[in-house]
Amino acid sequence: MARASVVFVSSLSHFVGYPGAAMYAASKDGLAQYARSVGIALRATGRHCLTVFPGPMRTPHAEQFAPVGASDRRRMDPNQVAGKILHALARRQVRLVVGRGARIAMVVGVLAPTFTTKIMRRTLFERLRSDAQVRGEVV
Repeated sequence: MARASVVFVSSLSHFVGYPGAAMYAASKDGLAQYARSVGIALRATGRHCLTVFPGPMRTPHAEQFAPVGASDRRRMDPNQVAGKILHALARRQVRLVVGRGARIAMVVGVLAPTFTTKIMRRTLFERLRSDAQVRGEVV
């Protein structure tokens, strides 16, 4: 008899500081910790839990909240990510960090969190803030 699996989709922000999106990062971090606890409980029943940590995705949401003029070239295709999730489920992995860039960011985020936060602030948060000011939005 096949056993059930549960999939939680967290975020790379679990490993990498996300200046300007504290609520998002906190919710995804909390979800990752919840998934870890659920996974431990499910393991005792023979069931499986997978937590996915994708980086930036090529979605309308990401496009809406990206800096003005940002390319989606480095964002992941959701259909490809779905395929990787199915593959991870078949292998009964407990954690999936999707993409080479995301895996590098995860390692650097864990080993050098202050450095990673500075990079995120410079490459994302400050660009978003200046874009909002150009559009006349409250920052």
